[in-house]
Amino acid sequence: MLNISTIDIGWASWSRSIHDSRWREVVVDTPKKLLAPKLVEGDVRFCPAFNAYWKNTYEIKMPYDVTISKMSGKIRLGATPHLQFGPGGLDPSSIAIIQDKNEGMIDRVTIQVMLNNTFVSDTPHVMIETMPPILHGCREEIRYMNGRFDCHAWQRPVQLGFQIPKETIDAMNDDDSIVFSKDEVVMYVRFITPNDAPVKMHTMSPDDIEVLSQYADRNVSTPFKMKNFNLKEIINRVRYRRPKKFIMDKSYGKE
Repeated sequence: MLNISTIDIGWASWSRSIHDSRWREVVVDTPKKLLAPKLVEGDVRFCPAFNAYWKNTYEIKMPYDVTISKMSGKIRLGATPHLQFGPGGLDPSSIAIIQDKNEGMIDRVTIQVMLNNTFVSDTPHVMIETMPPILHGCREEIRYMNGRFDCHAWQRPVQLGFQIPKETIDAMNDDDSIVFSKDEVVMYVRFITPNDAPVKMHTMSPDDIEVLSQYADRNVSTPFKMKNFNLKEIINRVRYRRPKKFIMDKSYGKE
């Protein structure tokens, strides 16, 4: 059994596009630890079970406004005061991927807001899971799409995924919008560790990110190119085909 006091978690705002990664680096903050007792009232603040549940949980904030609008009967990425789209600006798909069921027929819409938070552990068997921002307040108009994976074995970015159900779409008028505001806490990530060890977050250095990107790029593209393979089988195959350590510079980003 592993005897671990604290587990280091490396974090980067990583994208497959170098251009995309560079501008994100100046607008995205390192995720902050969730201080659950400060978000509730009463004796529950001192409840061991409550605090144990939220241990090793971090807040993910929206780094800029993101607007999802209904335009001409379809759900589209709307305007934002913080981002420039089009010639000389950003490709909207670098901000959000919108997948309409039945090729544009309005039934339900699945959306990924590309926050590109990438977490990696150099300790084996550390799971990361995404969660709705329960203590900050969840949105009733969307259905959160959560997930979990082993962030030692599988290096990839974590996105904000959700569906807009048919009843929400039907209730929207053209030009109605769902707005995620800059600095709004939109999701949590929680780490499940061996022996329930605490974690410590580190912002990864450019040199460390360069090494990480080779593996994250491979992992992001692999499932789409090998659809007949079981993802668990793939992850088990590459589990130890990685450097012993990704987090080499633990002092980067500290004052």
